[in-house]
Amino acid sequence: MVERKGLIEADRLDANGKWKEAAEIYRSIARESKNPVERGEAFIGYGQMYINMTDYGGAREIFEKEAPEYEHALSGWEREYFKARVLEKMGWVYDYEGDTKNAIRNFSQARNILGEKARIDNRVKKVYETSNHFLGRAYVIEAFWE
Repeated sequence: MVERKGLIEADRLDANGKWKEAAEIYRSIARESKNPVERGEAFIGYGQMYINMTDYGGAREIFEKEAPEYEHALSGWEREYFKARVLEKMGWVYDYEGDTKNAIRNFSQARNILGEKARIDNRVKKVYETSNHFLGRAYVIEAFWE
């Protein structure tokens, strides 16, 4: 499948710090793929590249304005997983911007969506653990500053 090869190439570029190039590939797949799951996966990667480039405003715009289009194309568990990923990524944005209250809210919501599924699916477990890590970090920051 062409999209899968593109996602692998974008992942490779991301791992090598070539975020702008990876973002373009993710963006292209997100907009052109006929497979809604791959579109959603590429969309998440696209937004993540903006986070990597420390363009938090760009990431926020991507996740807040474009996510509904991708979410509506999904159903069942894939839709829930996508929502959790968007919440997690927005949690990162809030965390990096120093907005611990919204970071806590987003990471908590992501973790709640993933819940039991994280025990049996390694893909979900990774997102769940990342949300837990950043959630704990945000609670420590909040406690320190209060």
